[in-house]
Amino acid sequence: MDDAPSPLIVLGILAAFVIALLMHIRRAPPAAELSALGLDETPFLLSQAKGKVVLLDFWAPWCKPCLEEMPGFAKLQARLEGENFAMVGVASEADLPEVRAYVARNKAPFQVVHTDRHPGYDHTGIPTLYLIDCKGRLRMKNTGGLNPMDIESDIRRAINACASTSFFDGLILAPPDFF
Repeated sequence: MDDAPSPLIVLGILAAFVIALLMHIRRAPPAAELSALGLDETPFLLSQAKGKVVLLDFWAPWCKPCLEEMPGFAKLQARLEGENFAMVGVASEADLPEVRAYVARNKAPFQVVHTDRHPGYDHTGIPTLYLIDCKGRLRMKNTGGLNPMDIESDIRRAINACASTSFFDGLILAPPDFF
């Protein structure tokens, strides 16, 4: 007696897997415009970085996981120097003098802006990261601390995709409520 599964059962399982996968593939949504102030109070618009891969890091000087990530972001920024990449630290939930004091003490190697209003970037806590591709689409969101080096491959993949004109460009595998 043969214990191998019936080809119809295998085909049925494979079809169920493909259908489940297709239910989660969708176009990456466009990133919302972000308006903020630089630490010198010059206006900042996210659209100024159009054409670059952007990592937005929502943080605050009182947030311990945020501060633990900062040295890793400094290393990540150094590793991606010269690439089509911009990192922007978005200080929120803190007043501007407090943010300036932290940045002055710790010399952030990337642009830091301040805003308490960020429509289109709803998050339940900080730190929260958003990876935006060079075409202005949200590619990733992460809330909670992480090792910044763990997302370097995602950033490099987004940088490499900038020249792509494939039909599949801009598709992401994520549940419908991911963003």
